[in-house]
Amino acid sequence: MLHEFLNANHALLVERCRDKVARRASPKLNDTELKHGISLFLSQLIRTLEVEQTGEPMLSRKVSGPSGGGPPDTSEIGVTATRHGRELLQHGYTVDQVVHDYGDLCQAIMDLALERDAPIDASEFRTLNRCLDNGIADAVTEFAYQRDLLVEDKGAHALTERLGFLAHELRNLIQTATLAVTAMKTGNVGLAGATGAVLDRSLIGLRTLIDRSLSDVRVTAGLPARYELLSLANFIGEVKISAGLEAQARGCRLVVSAVDPMLAVDVDRDLLFSAVGNLLQNAFKFTARRSAVTLNAYASGDRILIDVADHCGGLPAGAADNMFLPFVQGSADKSGLGLGLSISRRSVEANNGILGVRDVPGEGCVFTIDLPRHSLPKPASMTEGAAAPATRAAPESVRILIVDDSADNRYSLSAFLQREGYEVGTAAEGEEALKAQAATPYDVLVTDIFMPDKDGVETILAFRQKYPRTRIIAMSGASGVNVDYLTLSLQLGAHRILRKPFEGAALKAAVKEVLAGP
Repeated sequence: MLHEFLNANHALLVERCRDKVARRASPKLNDTELKHGISLFLSQLIRTLEVEQTGEPMLSRKVSGPSGGGPPDTSEIGVTATRHGRELLQHGYTVDQVVHDYGDLCQAIMDLALERDAPIDASEFRTLNRCLDNGIADAVTEFAYQRDLLVEDKGAHALTERLGFLAHELRNLIQTATLAVTAMKTGNVGLAGATGAVLDRSLIGLRTLIDRSLSDVRVTAGLPARYELLSLANFIGEVKISAGLEAQARGCRLVVSAVDPMLAVDVDRDLLFSAVGNLLQNAFKFTARRSAVTLNAYASGDRILIDVADHCGGLPAGAADNMFLPFVQGSADKSGLGLGLSISRRSVEANNGILGVRDVPGEGCVFTIDLPRHSLPKPASMTEGAAAPATRAAPESVRILIVDDSADNRYSLSAFLQREGYEVGTAAEGEEALKAQAATPYDVLVTDIFMPDKDGVETILAFRQKYPRTRIIAMSGASGVNVDYLTLSLQLGAHRILRKPFEGAALKAAVKEVLAGP
């Protein structure tokens, strides 16, 4: 009888299964766990076979379950197989290794039966298969269930981390805006000066961050980077203005070295600005009071390096290995969430760069952003044999029409362009813009795309037909649509496009380009 054969060779069969597990390249279970899985299953198989030799063979289903399985808690094999599947997952097994664990026992039984010339009749073989099928099914089901729970837990952790990123960045932008407003209240600075620009940038940054967060909800993999060629000198200059107030508030100095005006980086500006800003805020937080934080950007071979150096006294042993992990804080100052460096690394990597740190024992540390090197195109006047540049109209003689259904946008854009010396008119939608153009012609049209009544696309088409000499700049910040209407606007006749949110410098450059342009 098979149950007598299994009972007599119980220890040997368990030992052979242990050897098979050991030979496989898989995580190792200790003897207690192996016994709980295979030895207990073997004992339950023996009891099933024994009961089936009695006058009430169907009672064996309480031990092993019916053919085709059933709820795992209705049989002893179901309960122990469920527990065994959970344990295998906890020790790093894969689902195929769960199946192998039971297959090892089947193979060991068949091999030993052949060696000992022990007969196995058809009914016993069916019982063996039923027990193995039910055991495997219950173990794999529990394995998959626990794995799904684990995946959900990781997803919840990732969501928590993303929410932490959002809160951290919102706090930084609000803090910068608050400092700017505080400086304005003292009466020493004006709204139109550099501090006003910091406030503008903070508010635009808030809007950008919210836009990116909404996109992150739609695309769990994150937004693709929006690369553009930027002047490194201009970029560092903007960072200097933004970070200066923070340095002052922290009681330290920000020292920024001169940057080669021909160097450029091809990056997502917002992501890189966030990375450098977080590094500087981290440096201001840890550097010794009344010491200096240095920002240095330069070229080295085919790379652009941006260094942020502080005077924190040096890094503790092993700190460099963990400081880029989220929610890790390295000092008694627990303000913030411990996310700044993690955000910086993610932002730099999204720009095809590398973020590293170098310890200067007894002095401080240096964080370095390593990016591919680019150069700005030489101005036409510097190109040998270039034709004389076309004569441009002076700003005060250029008339610009702003078309946007948002009154706030019309006000802010017109105020900026007026400060630049342009004569500016506004309209809330396309039909109103056409009437304004017919009354007093404008040289440049700056139009939003999505507006009620006559939208930006219709407005561009109408201007190209009626006023072909008018230069057109299209702008939009709408997302979640299947058609890139800004690209379409170029095909329909716009000369330049601006993706919202954009800075005043971008608008100023676009106006100059369309006026000089073909």
